[in-house]
Amino acid sequence: MECWQESEQVICEAGYSDGSKAVDYAVQMYDYDDNLIAKQNTDDLSKVSFAHPNKEFYLVFDSGHEYPVEVDVVEISAR
Repeated sequence: MECWQESEQVICEAGYSDGSKAVDYAVQMYDYDDNLIAKQNTDDLSKVSFAHPNKEFYLVFDSGHEYPVEVDVVEISAR
């Protein structure tokens, strides 16, 4: 999963190790206390967007058959 920031939005593109898309899969946003902030499903392009929560967070994509992927806020930059 690759994530970046556009304006006040955090955009992520989820996929599999073979390069295939992950359509209609959940991506969750958690704060550092492991509280769920938001949850969205990927669209037809395997993308999902969240409003930036203006606090520390991390994102999780778990397809259920590979290892879950986590992206921390410090790994996200503007595009």
